[in-house]
Amino acid sequence: MSVLRVFLKFVIVFFVSSASSADLSSQQQSAVEVLKPLAQQQVPGAQGLVLAECIILASNINEVIIIADGDPGELDTAIVHLVNEIIQRPDVLICLNRELAG
Repeated sequence: MSVLRVFLKFVIVFFVSSASSADLSSQQQSAVEVLKPLAQQQVPGAQGLVLAECIILASNINEVIIIADGDPGELDTAIVHLVNEIIQRPDVLICLNRELAG
């Protein structure tokens, strides 16, 4: 295996792991877990996890608490409405651009 191929595999693994391992508090991580199924329906795979993390990073503490208390299997309409508001914030787009630009 060429050195370039090994390097490219390392970069891909590093990018995927760094995109999904933002420095989140335990409350934020819980909120990400709630949002992850919804985000991965919209954007499959690792990018869906990045979307969930970016939404949480753009949220204030009260929003994080509300989301973290949700059921990942069945989000209620209040949380879906809240997420729809958060996803429109410029910070979400900035985060996505930063994490997925690669």
